[in-house]
Amino acid sequence: SFEGIGAILTGGGSREVLVENPLDEYPAVKAGVRAGDVILSVDGKPNKGVPLDKVVKRIKGPENTKVVLLMKRRGVIKPFNIEVVRAKIRIQNVTSKLIKDHEHIAYIKLTGFVRVQGKPEEDSDRKMKEAYSKLEKEASDKKIKLKVSMILFSSKESSNKKYKKIKVLTEPPE
Repeated sequence: SFEGIGAILTGGGSREVLVENPLDEYPAVKAGVRAGDVILSVDGKPNKGVPLDKVVKRIKGPENTKVVLLMKRRGVIKPFNIEVVRAKIRIQNVTSKLIKDHEHIAYIKLTGFVRVQGKPEEDSDRKMKEAYSKLEKEASDKKIKLKVSMILFSSKESSNKKYKKIKVLTEPPE
């Protein structure tokens, strides 16, 4: 874990600093940061030519402190500021929820494939199965049956939506 805004960034140096994936339930998403946004400056300091690790160091900071990001977004003419209050960030490779107002639909997001030697309880495949079981129980407790017609797994190459591999299953994991 670390203290920051909860977003995976790419680029830096000679490339723009791109928000690859703002992490659900963390400050970046709550403040309105989106995947594909470009961070032009951090607290008024431009990122042009700055290595990514130094940009990340500027963004990280003590919990409950503010950082101001100057953003560029496709479809928005002028750059704009987003103020984000930092928090303790714990990276979770698997997150899940029942879709509000459609609780027969389970949403499970896999952000990385992980195998931790000596800690099989942290492996992504196990976390996926646990997430599905948890959602199935949550739905059952509400007297709702999950309707599984398809499970789609994808591994994103970058924010430009090119996918490396896609696997479609017609049955839920056992």
